[in-house]
Order: sequence, then structure tokens, then C-alpha cells
Amino acid sequence: TISSSYVLLHCEDAVQAARVQASLRVARVEFRLWYGQGVHAQAWFAQAGRDALPRTESLAPCLIGLPMALDLGEADITRVLHAVADGLGS
Repeated sequence: TISSSYVLLHCEDAVQAARVQASLRVARVEFRLWYGQGVHAQAWFAQAGRDALPRTESLAPCLIGLPMALDLGEADITRVLHAVADGLGS
């Protein structure tokens, strides 16, 4: 009865992601940057040695986790979709 499924929106770039996030906030829809800014940006790992991570740094700010639940009603789903569409300029 429990699934590891989730909904991620992959924006074209950080600018588009910022527009979608702003639209979700206006619509009072909770979301998260699914991977934050990447593990290497977290305080615990910030000083750890690593190679350059240009793909992580370009992808992480573009992955927005959207609400998903078995009991998410149609009106709430519509509100999320409209907020995303507004943010994408669709």
C-alpha cells in the first residue's frame, strides 16, 4: 500500500524553475527542490573533497517535487496543475 513514486517537474533551467516556484507559492502549493542544491552543498559535506559537479549544479535547482498523495482531491490536483502551467507560461 506504500509506493516510492513521486512527482518531479524538470524545468528547462533555474530561471524557469524560479518562475514555477513563485507561481506555486502564490497558489499556496507546497513543493520542494527535490535534491536541494545537491549533497555537496549540505553543511555536512561542504568541506569534503570532490570533483567538479557541473551537472548536479545545473540539474538540482531544476527538479521541483510536487504534491502527490492517494487522497489528493481533484480540485487540489487542478490547483497544482494550474500553478505549474502559469509558472511555465503555458
